[in-house]
This record gives sequence, structure tokens and C-alpha cells, in this order.
Amino acid sequence: MRAFAAHAEPRRHLVMLGEGSERGRLTALAEEIGIGDRVHLPGHLENPHAVVARADGYISASRSEGFPNAMIEAMALGRPVIATDCRSGPREILAPQDGKPEAGLLVPVNDIAALTAAMDLFDDEGSRADLSRRAARRVEVFRSACVVADYAEILGCGSSRAARMSAKWSVSSAGGPDAG
Repeated sequence: MRAFAAHAEPRRHLVMLGEGSERGRLTALAEEIGIGDRVHLPGHLENPHAVVARADGYISASRSEGFPNAMIEAMALGRPVIATDCRSGPREILAPQDGKPEAGLLVPVNDIAALTAAMDLFDDEGSRADLSRRAARRVEVFRSACVVADYAEILGCGSSRAARMSAKWSVSSAGGPDAG
């Protein structure tokens, strides 16, 4: 939140989705640092994708992460991503080959200045569009058909069996990332 307060674009709003025990502290902090009118905490939403799809970008400022599903979902919606380079998760997704981020921006954990600078890049429409394209391209490897094919290859299954498994998964997961 402090990085957002230092961000160069004062017309932007910060929307933090989800519910948790820190809500009161976050609301108080927003007021304390003078951005209470630009910070929105709607809590749990049945359809968070509707909010994320309209956002200029997605930021994950986690100190620790496993597999960041919400970040993958934002990428699937074509949102540019900024994430902290915590011990696991974001780097493996955003910089899978040589450790150089290709599908989003990585900043050090707890580095407010670096996070602010990354947010400032979102002010440039060309940068945002480029990051959006790269995120959408990268997220393709996480679609169920690709994941099933990768597992089938590792397990030594034939490609026709992998295709049947993938088709079954796509039908049974209607409404998920592969829907539509």
C-alpha cells in the first residue's frame, strides 16, 4: 500500500480482493497515508474475474507464495503482472527459462521503491500492452490441455490417451480457465 501511495499516477485506484484478518489494519493504513479515498476493499467476490478483467494490471506483493493461482488467472485475462520475487512461485511463472522475467515484472520482497517504479511502468500504455501480450502468451502453458499433455509425456502415456484425458478435463472443468 505504501508503494501505491508513492506511485506517480494519483488518479489510479487500488482494489484489494479477498477477506482476511488484516482488513482493519489496511483500512487504517490507507487513511493514515492519505489514500483512503483511492483504496477499495470489497472483500470476497463471487466473480473476481469481472474486477480483474477491468484492471490496468495485477500486483502480487506476497512475502511468500506457493503456486499463485490468482496471478495465473490475471494473466489469462490479459492483465500485465507485477510480483514480488518471493522464494517460490512468481519467478517460476514469469521467468521460466533463464530467470529473466519475460511475462511480467519481478521486484524484491519488501522493496517499496522497486514496487513503485514497476507500478509507474504501468502508466505507459505501450509497456502495459507489451506486458499484457507476454502474460497472455506465457499463461498458455498452464491450460489444462498443455498440462495433461506434459503429464502424459512424463508418465509415458500415448498421445491419443493424453488427448482423451485433456478432452475429459476440459468438459469436466467447464467454467474454469479453459472455458470459452
